[in-house]
Amino acid sequence: MSRAAIAWLAGIVGLALYLFAVLELAELATGHHWAIDLVYFAIAGIAWAFPAARLMRWVVAGRPAG
Repeated sequence: MSRAAIAWLAGIVGLALYLFAVLELAELATGHHWAIDLVYFAIAGIAWAFPAARLMRWVVAGRPAG
């Protein structure tokens, strides 16, 4: 199985798990004040990009130069 296929599968599964966790935690963290909601969803909306970028760098590192 190629790195791209592994990364695709890991990305889809990881994103689904991340969304589940973020939405479950949202029930505890939000609904008290609009500013808390804003900060929570801003952080949750950006945080997924770091592991996704690392996954993309891993895929690209396995490709031959050219």
